[in-house]
Amino acid sequence: MKKIKLILIALAITTTGFTQTFKDSKFYIDFGPKIMVGPSWMENGNNSFYDTTTKDYLHKFNSTGFGIGGKFSLNLSKNIGFVGEYIIHTSNQTFGIDGNILSIKSKGTEIPLLLRINKNNDTYIESGLVLMNAKSTTETFNGISSDYSHLYRKSRKGILLGVGGYMWGVGNWGISTGLRFRYNLDDMVGDNTKTPSNTVYALDMRGGVSKNVSVMFVLEFNYDLGFTMANAACGQNRKFMLSRR
Repeated sequence: MKKIKLILIALAITTTGFTQTFKDSKFYIDFGPKIMVGPSWMENGNNSFYDTTTKDYLHKFNSTGFGIGGKFSLNLSKNIGFVGEYIIHTSNQTFGIDGNILSIKSKGTEIPLLLRINKNNDTYIESGLVLMNAKSTTETFNGISSDYSHLYRKSRKGILLGVGGYMWGVGNWGISTGLRFRYNLDDMVGDNTKTPSNTVYALDMRGGVSKNVSVMFVLEFNYDLGFTMANAACGQNRKFMLSRR
């Protein structure tokens, strides 16, 4: 028990005794939860945002997406960082079909892998690849729901571009906000063979390519830790030190 107590005391001294400023840290990590919400649409050549005479599917602008998860960032300097995230997301696309309402709800996970550039004015720009895994997809036509997950491609990838900035913080905690644009590269529907149907979107859209597009407002919470290599007192050895940034 004494050894365990000594180890815990040593770790506490290491992590809290050697504080350093943001500018002094050669590297640092930050992590924390994040949430996002915003419009999300499924785009296909057979639907439209305004034309109700030649297109069967009319986009409704109340189609939204929501995500909640966390991030981990390894920052090589105060300006460059590599970010990995894990997001649980839902998206709801609503269409009008000759006075009828079709709602498509998808649930799944996302793993964005991003390069983030932090500017000196506390703003950032990020871009990278996002890997998506759809757990379920439900179509609801005039209040009647059906699970059509087997008609949709479960694994998809897309590209992501985001901008934002630091809003507020205290100590090592900070809050950032931003906007994130995502565009899927893969067809959402799992088969390119056209199958006629009047109500099932996944079957109707097989004649074209359906891709998801979203614009999300992002709220991000960060906790920062800096680490560096420092000379020991004798000047011969170097120690790895973790500290509050």
